[in-house]
Amino acid sequence: MQIKNSWLSDPKVPEHHKNEIVSYNNEELIGIFTQIANNVINTKRDEYSETIGVVCFTENSEDALMWAHYGDKYKGFCIEFDTKFELFKKLRKVIYLDEMPLLNPLPFFVDDQAGQFADLYNIKFSAWSYEKEWRLIHKERDTSFHYPPEAVINIYIGPLMEEPYVEVLSLIVKNKYPHANIIRGQLSNTHFKVEF
Repeated sequence: MQIKNSWLSDPKVPEHHKNEIVSYNNEELIGIFTQIANNVINTKRDEYSETIGVVCFTENSEDALMWAHYGDKYKGFCIEFDTKFELFKKLRKVIYLDEMPLLNPLPFFVDDQAGQFADLYNIKFSAWSYEKEWRLIHKERDTSFHYPPEAVINIYIGPLMEEPYVEVLSLIVKNKYPHANIIRGQLSNTHFKVEF
């Protein structure tokens, strides 16, 4: 009813639209506005998604599932960063929820509300909470994430990385990040984690 009244009292809405609005009952109008709002939100979300990049980080370098999912089944490596650098001040902690968040559609009709979408990129289903994830959203999609070499503190090598790859990675680290430590992980015999 509130939306109907605001449209009817808005001088910018043409009379023929006002006459059409009056012909619908409240349930019909809610259905129409819901459909329009969903279309606008989906279009704006797609436009926003096409323009951004997302870089993901974790607080935990020892989690076995993280190594299995993102560390090439324990054959990859993990970089630890010193977050005192300016770039990392833009990090946002991921929020884990059981239910999908609701968006307020009204601001999308008025102006560009990319902020709501940025918030959505920091929400995940609570089953993923073991990731302890942080995200950095940047404005250029399909671009590399650049960081100062001094920001690299440690390179954690997965316990199943083959020796030739360990040697190559060690040479790269010593050349580009001579101050960084290289730490080889081991699968724990007593816990479901990688120990360093």
